[in-house]
Amino acid sequence: MKNKPYHKILVALSVLLAFFIFVFACGLTVLIASATVDGGVRTLPTYEKVDISAVLSRDSSTWNEDDFALLEKQTGILSKDALEKQVLSAGENSLLYFQNALFYEGALLHTEVVPGLTYHDVLQGKDGEEFFEAPIVTPEAGDVIVTSSTHTVGYRHGHAALILSEGRMLQSVALGIKSRKLRQANRGSGLPWFSRSSNFILLRLKRLDGESDEEYATRRRAVADEGEAHLVDIPYSLTVGIFSKKDQGTSPTETQCAHLVWQAYKNCGFEIDSNGGALVTPRDIARSPLFEIVQVYGFDPSEGW
Repeated sequence: MKNKPYHKILVALSVLLAFFIFVFACGLTVLIASATVDGGVRTLPTYEKVDISAVLSRDSSTWNEDDFALLEKQTGILSKDALEKQVLSAGENSLLYFQNALFYEGALLHTEVVPGLTYHDVLQGKDGEEFFEAPIVTPEAGDVIVTSSTHTVGYRHGHAALILSEGRMLQSVALGIKSRKLRQANRGSGLPWFSRSSNFILLRLKRLDGESDEEYATRRRAVADEGEAHLVDIPYSLTVGIFSKKDQGTSPTETQCAHLVWQAYKNCGFEIDSNGGALVTPRDIARSPLFEIVQVYGFDPSEGW
């Protein structure tokens, strides 16, 4: 009986030691997992950066298919229509900005979203700037922007958002935050958040054969209007589609970033989940054959995500 207090102390110390070992193992797992995601966060083109000044020195109305193909590979703007609109809005030389960004080799930085768990990857800026910010072509209503630059405990889940009309966008961000519409120019979580990410892809619904410009724009705008009408102020849930119905129609009770985009398109008759699984992810959307890539940054333009 005299040794009983010592036995209790020994048991308490063993439990405490086991607890510290568990905490250490969890911390080490998080560090290892975070390190392993670096390989897929930023991919430079597999081909060389070349001089495009000869093409840019000519009037864009004289550009042929070879010129457009060269500019697409060198700028990451993979849509001929988007290239022409970029030139009309900002001039040919603005394409040099896109080219330099596509081939930019800044150091990778993990910025904390949820300390120790979730990170947003950005690139170190030039000349002491906090981060590098890539240009994004002007998006249109119904467009989708995705990135793989966010990850939690080694899982690179990414993020997705739906572009609305009149300079707004729709997002579902995190637990405890309902889906919301905001200005695209919002520095904290609008397009600038994507432009300083280590990668992103701007997607646009493909045009149907024989479809006029007006019909094409109207079809895409309908998705944006659907999102704005029925998908604002929806609670966030990581398990939507697993422990609840995936298709929740026009009255969802829960959503997450990719599901929000998927639901807007689903309500308009489009299935954009490329693998049709219970859980839809930004990568599933990026691989949908219903979309064309308007712009790619931080992924190899010839491969995508």
